[in-house]
Amino acid sequence: MVDNLIMGNFFFPEQNPLSRVFALEVLGLGCMEKQDTPESQVCGRILSTYAFVYVVDGAGFFEAPDCPRRTIFPGDWIFLMPQVPHSYGPNTGGYWKEYWVIFDGPIARDLQKFGLISPSKPIFRPGLDLGLMRQLEACLARASEDDASLWSDLTGGVYQCLTKVVSQPALSDRPPPPLEKAIAELVHQINQNPGGQVFDFQKACRPFPFSYSTLRREFRRVTGESPQRYYDQQRCRMVRKFLVETDLSLKELAYSMGFHDPHYFSRWFKKQMSVAPETYRAEMRRWVPPGSK
Repeated sequence: MVDNLIMGNFFFPEQNPLSRVFALEVLGLGCMEKQDTPESQVCGRILSTYAFVYVVDGAGFFEAPDCPRRTIFPGDWIFLMPQVPHSYGPNTGGYWKEYWVIFDGPIARDLQKFGLISPSKPIFRPGLDLGLMRQLEACLARASEDDASLWSDLTGGVYQCLTKVVSQPALSDRPPPPLEKAIAELVHQINQNPGGQVFDFQKACRPFPFSYSTLRREFRRVTGESPQRYYDQQRCRMVRKFLVETDLSLKELAYSMGFHDPHYFSRWFKKQMSVAPETYRAEMRRWVPPGSK
């Protein structure tokens, strides 16, 4: 999992001077985290251009008129079509982290014309591909700069991502199989229970008509992480949030997150983040404006 993503949103109201040369125009891109709030969910939005969303952490849903509601996992890539209403976002009580790019031009229209992307099959599953993430991170880094090679670098980076993703088939528009439904439910349970009572994955698997080993293997294939590692990541995300946004003591925070030993909690956090919790709090609060907690 990539934790140190560049956060920010960039829009380009002026036309890319090289759009006619490359037949692809990048109109905006960004990386953001979304919590389960009304503001974080896109509901019935209609775009006038193409876009894609690449979810790299968390889970949620997507639905459109020609695509019944589907569960979105880490590593899923969603194409958004012009003039097609769509809704997506984290599940109730959930969270996700995404890259997004708005684009247009003859290449985008040809992808749809030749059936490589379509309103009925907008979801691809490239997985947590480090090559894709690094390429998008490089585009984000370049987006904040302004020099002669900006447009060629952005267009080339997005084009490479598009060709890599559409080289594989889109997910079927058939209802998800029972095993996928089971993994979606397990991911949802973990996202809703990052703290407090420790999550027992083996116990959570019992209601499903699959063996524990099968569910564990499929969970890792879909999310890119073992159940324990995925749980630790969600738990750590919540701890980071509380460290920055509350004045809870480390002891109080440890107990609220289900740790019975504050010293073990500090060792666990340092293992996850390579820094002690008190150091993380001090460093992050340097960047939080007064009164924003």
